[in-house]
Amino acid sequence: MTKEIAGMQFSDVSAEEYRIYTFPGGEKIRVDTPQYLNVSKSGGHRIIVSENSTVYIPAGWLSVQWVNRPGTGPLQF
Repeated sequence: MTKEIAGMQFSDVSAEEYRIYTFPGGEKIRVDTPQYLNVSKSGGHRIIVSENSTVYIPAGWLSVQWVNRPGTGPLQF
């Protein structure tokens, strides 16, 4: 399911419990309870985590791992 916000398309990722981005040098950023995801043309990720909170992950990460909530399949997109 997708949602348009401010002219951008966001995919529903609410089945995820959290996601972890790994950057060069080993830095990791964990995003808990992501709700919607927009991938920009540059590869950055805009993640809505609640009605009033958004996280931006810049392009350049090496990997992303996500763990879905119990009772959901491994891929929900």
